[in-house]
Amino acid sequence: MAAWKGTIADVSVVSDVTGTITTIPIREGASQLWIEVLNSAHKALDAFQLQLGPYSDTTFHTIASLPSDFTTAAVWPIRNTSIDPTTLALSTNTVIGMDCRGLSQVRIKGSSAAGSDTTVTVNWSMR
Repeated sequence: MAAWKGTIADVSVVSDVTGTITTIPIREGASQLWIEVLNSAHKALDAFQLQLGPYSDTTFHTIASLPSDFTTAAVWPIRNTSIDPTTLALSTNTVIGMDCRGLSQVRIKGSSAAGSDTTVTVNWSMR
């Protein structure tokens, strides 16, 4: 299977974690997903959530929102994270590698005290 890629550029981040940065649809048969988040403007993030939408369910489930969820004790389906995205500094990026088998969607949420003055770009690739 060839890689399937996408980019969502310059998304404004809200001041609370209820705002969705993007939702990535998972291609049927894909097993690996890599997500790169680049903080490109103004302020650091102060919260970050990774939510999953399994094929068997229509709701999203938050599986990672704490620094340790992404780093020291990464939770399934996260395999690795380059740096903690929950406090992603200005002009910094993080890469999250994860297993995406059995998922229909992955949703990314984040917030910054600076609100819409902070923007991120999300690049993703799956195979």
